[in-house]
Amino acid sequence: MAYIVGKDEYRNGAAPICISRAGAGMMPGAVPSAPASDAAFFATRTIMPAQHDEAPGAHDTTDKRQRKTLSMSVRNLLMVAIGVVMFTIVSGVVLYNPIMYGDEIPNFGIILMLTVPVIAGVAFRVGLDAWLDRE
Repeated sequence: MAYIVGKDEYRNGAAPICISRAGAGMMPGAVPSAPASDAAFFATRTIMPAQHDEAPGAHDTTDKRQRKTLSMSVRNLLMVAIGVVMFTIVSGVVLYNPIMYGDEIPNFGIILMLTVPVIAGVAFRVGLDAWLDRE
């Protein structure tokens, strides 16, 4: 909802935009192509109402959503499962040429097979813990 800005408000920092039939949205000082009899009004941008938080104690705290809880052993098993899946994917890519063509296994392939699953498993566990333990 826009409102008309007076000279005092304009001096105090209001940011008007020009509203007229021919020059809607023009900044002040721009010359509209409308005749001189066409009045130009200055209005500020739309002001959105603030969204206020509820006051403490204003709502019932017993209706909070139940959070999903997983035991530590389930979290560890999920981490190991992600590591095994990643190991299978990486080893399939690394070992494709040695299995199909009899090439030797490159050293960086062995390093990838040992490190990528660990990194993926730990990253999954960190994300899972952060998601489950959020407040």
